[in-house]
Amino acid sequence: MNKKGSNSLEIACRGSSMMPLIRDGDKVSIELIKPNQRIHLGEVVVFLFHKRLLCHRIMWIDKQTFITKGDNSWRGETSKPLKKIIGKVKSITGPGKIVRLKDLRFRCLNIYLFCNSFIVFLAALVVFRLMGAVSWLRARLDI
Repeated sequence: MNKKGSNSLEIACRGSSMMPLIRDGDKVSIELIKPNQRIHLGEVVVFLFHKRLLCHRIMWIDKQTFITKGDNSWRGETSKPLKKIIGKVKSITGPGKIVRLKDLRFRCLNIYLFCNSFIVFLAALVVFRLMGAVSWLRARLDI
């Protein structure tokens, strides 16, 4: 982890949960959040989870908690308190690429990735609800 300035830092990412946007070994520049700074659905954030920093997309947020999901994952995590969010990803640097999240090209990609992730997230919820309903029905019918 390298500090880039007083309100930002840069970290190297490991893993494939945010592919294709962030690949293993890419570096992300993070804007540290300020108290009461707004965080929006679809933004990619870095947060503390079991003594590790994770970089995932916001799928749900309210005044006290948030739920994230990796773009390459089929389910979201459990809700976490907002105070766990360290910052927002502002740019991604990797072999042969520099992505600035404010660029129009990225905004379009971001909307697509968020919609895709959100549909997968909702589908997983529906499947788990249906599985629960089927189990409940089987128990009632003694199947």
